[in-house]
Amino acid sequence: MLEYLVCDTCTATISTANSVCEFCGSDYRHGGSSGEILRLVDELEKKLFTTDISELLNYISKSKYKNHPAILFRKAKALLLDYMTNDGVLSAGEFCEVIKIVNDISKISEDYWTEFVLYLTVFFPTSHTTLYIDDFKATCTFLKSINRDLDKVIETKMIQQVIMSEAGLTFYKEYLFYSDQKNYINNNDFIQKKQHLIDKFEKYKNSILNQISN
Repeated sequence: MLEYLVCDTCTATISTANSVCEFCGSDYRHGGSSGEILRLVDELEKKLFTTDISELLNYISKSKYKNHPAILFRKAKALLLDYMTNDGVLSAGEFCEVIKIVNDISKISEDYWTEFVLYLTVFFPTSHTTLYIDDFKATCTFLKSINRDLDKVIETKMIQQVIMSEAGLTFYKEYLFYSDQKNYINNNDFIQKKQHLIDKFEKYKNSILNQISN
């Protein structure tokens, strides 16, 4: 992922794709504010899944680099985890707050948005949070207002999350198992069960899509 820093030696804007400043040749990765930001980024990435999220967010808030895009991106990732797990419900307000942070910093590097979407596909759907249809609709409206998710990757993952929230983890696990071709068994019981689960999933999906179109 491409990120951008300011070289302390010549004040040029530099890409992390380069090991040294392309303008003056200085080793920006190991000195000055740019080096401090990169070390903080590494630290935050390591702590994201090993440290209490509220403690991590508090740590970020006290950093002098808290408003740097590289740090804001890690804050957005931590916020999403916090909002998904703190009360077991991901509200539209919470989700849109995270999306707005990433959208804003993506004006500097579009890689932030691309990485964020990949991040979402890893976490959705999950049994650790609930996404209600009204929050799903509001989030879709916000994404449309900022001209994002045109390929509907986030919408698709949110639909899956709403289905899991409504139908339950057991159903969703069965649906994934039976719809995976590598688990196919050529007998009537398996085929009938598979079709039942697929029909039920499609019914949920169509119902959700009908609700957001009205």
